Amino acid sequence: MTERDDLLNAADRLLTDVTTFMSTAPVLDTELEQKIALGLTARVLKLAHAVHRLCVADCAVDAEPVARAMLSGAASLIFMLDYDVKRRAALFLIEGQKQEKRRFERLKRNGMLTKERLGQHIRESNATLEQTLASHNLRDVNRNKYDAEKTWHGLSDRVVFELMGWSDWYDMYAAFSANIHVSASSLSEVVSEIEARSIDITRSGGDPYLVIIAMNIAVPQVLFQLEKLFSWGKHDEIEAIGTRLAAAISTYASAQLRRDSLGHPAQRDLRR
Repeated sequence: MTERDDLLNAADRLLTDVTTFMSTAPVLDTELEQKIALGLTARVLKLAHAVHRLCVADCAVDAEPVARAMLSGAASLIFMLDYDVKRRAALFLIEGQKQEKRRFERLKRNGMLTKERLGQHIRESNATLEQTLASHNLRDVNRNKYDAEKTWHGLSDRVVFELMGWSDWYDMYAAFSANIHVSASSLSEVVSEIEARSIDITRSGGDPYLVIIAMNIAVPQVLFQLEKLFSWGKHDEIEAIGTRLAAAISTYASAQLRRDSLGHPAQRDLRR
């Protein structure tokens, strides 16, 4: 087995351990923030599984946009639970309803929805939102965003990451954006294949190192947030889950450095 295999096996162990952990962790879903926290956690964990599947399929480059979404979900959860939690949970829900309305409007513009059906969708969506807020005594919550950005909270992603003290996370998050926008810096593997006259359109290749690091940031952090929300008293257990993968990441990085020192270039530079 290669160091890459060991790394991906350790990531698989992380995901298995998390599944076991969540199956025994007591949760509540009576309050709005609890429901949204559980929803965000589930989404982050699903994205983590997607990252792992892509890496196993030798598509680590394609895993980068997924890893970016995974980090974004973790940041949203942590920002929501950090302060003013009920209002932030309401803002998250309100923005989701606005995005749904915009989706319906785009469908109508493209002839996929009638004007009457659009109106019905919007009325039903508004009614559902108001019923949900009212059921949690949040109908009169301050619905103004913190600023004017088009995010659910109104702040830029960079500002949110910096407010939470995670500038390093943002650097990684931003690095993954290249493959979302297909910018020039995202073409390094393809250019190498062109020069070698061996383009393979069935796989993207790439080094899984950074996306697995992102997984080991996002997954334990969402568990830590649930631990704080539900007062499980399982901090050490969660930390142990992340520590095992961290050790595998360190071993993989050391092996890559040794290979580089012997004159064998790494599969992919560790991000400009």
